[in-house]
Amino acid sequence: MEAITPVVSFAGAFSLGIIFAVLGAVKLRLADILQVNDAQYGRLISTLMFASLIAVLIIGPLQDAIGYMPIGLVGFVAGGVCLWLLAGAKTYGIALVACALLGIGAMCVNTIGNTLGPAVLFEGENPALAQNLINAFFGLGGFLTPIFIGKFADKLGYQKTVSVIGAVVFALVILVFLADFPEAPGDFELVASLGLLGTGAVIFGGLSLFCYIGLEASMAGFVSTYLKDLRAYG
Repeated sequence: MEAITPVVSFAGAFSLGIIFAVLGAVKLRLADILQVNDAQYGRLISTLMFASLIAVLIIGPLQDAIGYMPIGLVGFVAGGVCLWLLAGAKTYGIALVACALLGIGAMCVNTIGNTLGPAVLFEGENPALAQNLINAFFGLGGFLTPIFIGKFADKLGYQKTVSVIGAVVFALVILVFLADFPEAPGDFELVASLGLLGTGAVIFGGLSLFCYIGLEASMAGFVSTYLKDLRAYG
């Protein structure tokens, strides 16, 4: 159904917001379960981000080759399953694996969200406006996740709360089966893409994202620790 297709894009951005927010939101509880210090927990966040860095370089061209639907399927399924794995993690090694695989799921939902939306929203004629609308759903996922965890973690426990969040991401895969996807562009050229790395606009945009997404996602992982320490010493 064509009406569902833009919703898949929104769901992808929403899921990415959830994934990027969850490690920061559960930091105190998960660190206690795994019995790890701040440096070790930081490696979990870095593992998620490094896996995302590698995955996005592959998933973008892959989507051009195989289409939107397979990427959406992998993204929502992997995102949900990895959140379940993180919810049940009792050892640091399992948590590391969960974060690494979660990075793959994150970049799948990110790719389908950021590329499908501009192609189908506003008849594909206003990609900037479409991207802003999509980013609102990313923010919504990042906004609601800590609130949900804060409200229900004490009542349901860490494992059940994160499992519910994983179920939400997993359930969004239903939209993929209902959507009517357009054909992927299929015109990715590696040499041309590498050539863009030398242009000023791309460099400036990359630095902006470096200071924005990178700092946002990593700092969120330690805000809870900072506030806890501030309360202890205040």
